Amino acid sequence: GAFKSQLKGDGVVLRSKTPDGAQQELWALLCAYHAIRELICAAAEMTKQDPLRISFIAALDTVRGPVGDPAAFPPSQNN
Repeated sequence: GAFKSQLKGDGVVLRSKTPDGAQQELWALLCAYHAIRELICAAAEMTKQDPLRISFIAALDTVRGPVGDPAAFPPSQNN
């Protein structure tokens, strides 16, 4: 659910034009998903909350705040 609809976005397709590029993009998304889940668990432990009660969307927005949304930029045409 959160990986498909929140991290990547509804209706957004992978930008890569090659199988290797698509595999790399999927791995990057999985790593980002895992990192956000780790942050949620760390925040929950610090505040003595259940990690399942912390919104993935709120955590994603918090992470995207300082770095923006890299998916908003098109890939280089040289690839």
